[in-house]
Amino acid sequence: MNDAIALIRVVDLTKRYGSVTALSGLELQIAKGEIFGILGPNGAGKTTLIRILATLTRQSSGQAFVGGYDVMQQPVQAKRQIGVVHQTLNIDPELTAEESLRIHGMLFGLSQSVIRQRSASLLEFVGLAEKRDQVLDAFSDSTQCGCHIADRRAPGLNWLLVLAVVISVVRIRARHTRNSLE
Repeated sequence: MNDAIALIRVVDLTKRYGSVTALSGLELQIAKGEIFGILGPNGAGKTTLIRILATLTRQSSGQAFVGGYDVMQQPVQAKRQIGVVHQTLNIDPELTAEESLRIHGMLFGLSQSVIRQRSASLLEFVGLAEKRDQVLDAFSDSTQCGCHIADRRAPGLNWLLVLAVVISVVRIRARHTRNSLE
């Protein structure tokens, strides 16, 4: 794979917690538009890798790049490339779907016209266009997760880290997500 198109690149990545090695010499490249899953037993280093890529933990050695930015040397720029969809949703249940998207757009400094345009397309993308004025608390967990994914895509991010078990959303939206990232 050409490094110029790798959205995630990991080179000889190692992370130690005292005498415990969570990651050892990991090599990985993920291209734009690729859907990539990290599977393994408890303690295999999955969460550690995600935490390093999200700039929440520093690696012991090796390099990790997100959107071409070194996560240790350029953490702010790397963070601007990603949206994290947590297993525990952090949405405000009293907001409507559209209000939630507007707030996320404002947090990323988007103009009102860009927020309006992206909100409409993202609500359509996650199947909530007709429910834009309903409060999130009225939605099922999987529908709330869809709104959470839309919130994370609002600033026009290149990729998402989807953590843990969000199987129903992955099942419903994996194809659409891949097409939108290409």
